[in-house]
Amino acid sequence: MHNFLVRKHKMASSLLPPKCSDAPLVHEPLVQQEQQLVKKLATFNVLFDIGNSRVRSYADARYKKQLQMFANLNANVLCLNEVTMNLYTLLKNDPFILANYFMYADPSVSKCDNASYFGNVILTRIKPLYAFYLTWEDKNIAHRPGIIVVLPLNISNDENSKPQCIAIASAHFKAFNDMAHVRKQQYEECLAVFNFLKHEHSTHFGYDLFECFLAGDLNPHLKEEESFLNLHEDMWTLLHYGHAKEENFGEMQFDE
Repeated sequence: MHNFLVRKHKMASSLLPPKCSDAPLVHEPLVQQEQQLVKKLATFNVLFDIGNSRVRSYADARYKKQLQMFANLNANVLCLNEVTMNLYTLLKNDPFILANYFMYADPSVSKCDNASYFGNVILTRIKPLYAFYLTWEDKNIAHRPGIIVVLPLNISNDENSKPQCIAIASAHFKAFNDMAHVRKQQYEECLAVFNFLKHEHSTHFGYDLFECFLAGDLNPHLKEEESFLNLHEDMWTLLHYGHAKEENFGEMQFDE
């Protein structure tokens, strides 16, 4: 289940959003990318090799199929959740990914000593102006930060013009009914970062933040959790129904 809430290159920021640190670039595309707009943003929960033994037995075949799907999809931005070391290794060695994407990964994906570890990855064909880790307040999930990138919508050679940008966060919210308070805290922490980027950060570095997207596995288990998610545009609903139909609010939404 996935929900979306709607000058010059500087990767290190001296003005960091709350609870954030600069996210290092894991990989730069081998092929120089042409200037492009974010026309296709995709998000997937990709976990196959932890948990049910029957699911794990198909992991290798399913991961290979996923890589084929990513190539066919050819998205400008891919947000991946619950990425384990196995898929992370495949991503770092896949010819299509290597040729076309900047890669950012949170530290959890490289910890192969613990089978319960998985994390977030963002793949983008557009070179970010800024990239951050968002470390959650809750200590039980602090090892698996969200990833936020600020991408330019237009690049101008005019030093007097401000670039138009969007911010995209890829996050995995804590699951299960009794963790609703943690999910609400994660949601509020994401909003705090978006607000900081839209005001203090963009003013300081001279860009306009046009829109913010929260992508990922948000795990709303309780009906009342939809009340704060519905304060934003749910892109799943808009894409599937053409508009935000009120009769769909309060329901869990799944793709087939």
